[in-house]
Amino acid sequence: MQQEKQNKMTLQNVSIVLSPTMQISHRVLNIFFAYSKILFRDTVIKRYHHHCLVGGTFVACMYQIRSIVIEICLI
Repeated sequence: MQQEKQNKMTLQNVSIVLSPTMQISHRVLNIFFAYSKILFRDTVIKRYHHHCLVGGTFVACMYQIRSIVIEICLI
């Protein structure tokens, strides 16, 4: 929404696009977006860092991700 002028995605458009996925009315979602700073003023947003430890090591995780990518590409 901060780049609305570049991508043409107004608050209303973002609400319409996301409402089916979130299973909520686009009108209600639009209100959440429009008043988010008031509704969630005490909420701290933190970036989620997924630590992949399959088989106990990061290397094992990277191997598994690589094998999944290869499998998807071969399908």
